[in-house]
Amino acid sequence: MPRVRRLALVASFAGMLAACGAPTREAPAPPPITASAPSPSPAPSETPGAIATPETERAAAAERVIEPSLPITPVAAGAPQATPDPAVPPPAPLPDLSSLPPPPAPDPLRAMQDAQARKFDYERRLERLKAEVEDARTLAARREKDLLAFKNPFLPRPQLPPDEAQAIAGMDGAARVKWADDRLTAAKVALGAAQKAYDDAKANPPLN
Repeated sequence: MPRVRRLALVASFAGMLAACGAPTREAPAPPPITASAPSPSPAPSETPGAIATPETERAAAAERVIEPSLPITPVAAGAPQATPDPAVPPPAPLPDLSSLPPPPAPDPLRAMQDAQARKFDYERRLERLKAEVEDARTLAARREKDLLAFKNPFLPRPQLPPDEAQAIAGMDGAARVKWADDRLTAAKVALGAAQKAYDDAKANPPLN
């Protein structure tokens, strides 16, 4: 009788534990899995007959995660030093400017003489160019009178130099007009060139 009673107490206690629920140990939280490229190697083979549990799945996932490898930068080898050619002489050393004597001071008298010489040359050139302009203007005016004389038969014949008179000998009136017109055009071109040369020289006097 006492043994049966003990069994009944054990059975009732087991029933109470089953009704209340036995305390269980909670599994630790799984570590975070970093997203990365899966390993190209095949997945590890599972052991036949093994039961898949959350712990085994996390272990398999951790094995498949690989850490990205860093790029390997090749180390450049140092450039070889050029060997000097013994046949080539070394460069000459630069002169020491501090040891050179100072430049001579300008001579005021010589500078004044040079300025006067430049001014004299400038004035003489202007006179020559001015004379050329006057000669070109006189020739253009004479060519213009010759053309009018050939065009108008009532005007006296122009007095031409011997070479020009010989050049128009045997020409008719139209040919002489054209000859005089060509000479007038050339005279006007020469006058414009002479005037430009004089104006350019006058606009650029020498510096003192």
